[in-house]
Amino acid sequence: MKINVHVKEKSFGIQCGEGVQRILWLAHAAMARYDSNFGLELGVPKGLQTDEGNMLDDHAIISSTLEDDQHVWVLLKDDEPTSRLPTKE
Repeated sequence: MKINVHVKEKSFGIQCGEGVQRILWLAHAAMARYDSNFGLELGVPKGLQTDEGNMLDDHAIISSTLEDDQHVWVLLKDDEPTSRLPTKE
């Protein structure tokens, strides 16, 4: 299973195997890829949201919540949840 995770202007295809990890793991994995300081530069992610602007439960299991190849966005400390997200690249 692969999930496309967007952090600011970058997008990362995160391989999740069978997707047994929690949603919060996905946010941290993308932050580590975005920032060579393993996310320390941007801070702790506030969460993930879908294309439609729905916030995801941090403790939900990836395979039970998302579909293979789905796009999600990491929300950072200064971000507000919104249904108007950047376009997929």
